[in-house]
Amino acid sequence: MPFEGGIIRIELLRVTEGEVLLCVSDNGNGLPPPVDPETSETFGMQLVTALVDQLHGSLEVNRDAGTTFRIVFPLETPTFVERRLNHGTTQRTP
Repeated sequence: MPFEGGIIRIELLRVTEGEVLLCVSDNGNGLPPPVDPETSETFGMQLVTALVDQLHGSLEVNRDAGTTFRIVFPLETPTFVERRLNHGTTQRTP
């Protein structure tokens, strides 16, 4: 199959005072319908979901005219210590 020169677009936009949108899209064949990014065992999908988890964000996938991944996340995410405190596994010292 010859290379036909696809387009990859990456956007990073502030959508509200406290939220950012990271949008990565291409104009290829699209992500096959049976692939569920939340449960896929492929390395690429695991990277995407790990990024979303680390950013405390949400993921939306659009499969029309290629594939678009939209990740919305807060501008400020809790620090490691704050996350551990919220889960009750670490105590803060003065």
